[in-house]
Amino acid sequence: MITTAPHPRRMALLVGAAALVLATGTAVAVTQSGSSTTPAASSMSLRLSDGSVAASCAIFSPEFLRDMSPAFAGTVSNVDDSQVVLQVDRWYAGGPADTVVLTRPASTSSASLDGVDFRSGERYLVTAASGQVNGCGYSGPATAELTAAFEQAFAR
Repeated sequence: MITTAPHPRRMALLVGAAALVLATGTAVAVTQSGSSTTPAASSMSLRLSDGSVAASCAIFSPEFLRDMSPAFAGTVSNVDDSQVVLQVDRWYAGGPADTVVLTRPASTSSASLDGVDFRSGERYLVTAASGQVNGCGYSGPATAELTAAFEQAFAR
């Protein structure tokens, strides 16, 4: 958990991006075959940060987490040089895709987030703004502490 004070401009950009995402919603295409009553699997794509921008992080809090969308829990089913595929098991906000694909910029050498490498079979909690996965502790491995924060932030 990083506890540095946020740079005012960076904080304004993060809050603005979160508001924009909330205002416009997340469009996910769900298709159905002609005679089937079962919806086909749907997918959402998000980008991992290329790490080239020095981020100033807001102190982690469930109150700030509450405004982030999309937010979900999922298990990594595939990791390769260009992407991470997660099978979503719970949507906290945004949804309702079955699969989320995290693409990594060509300028990075691994599929990681804030030094956390995504591993096949592991479960993660993820938030994003403007199509890019949030770092600074707002996405990461599904530890008991992060799971409790998501539960508190997105309690219905």
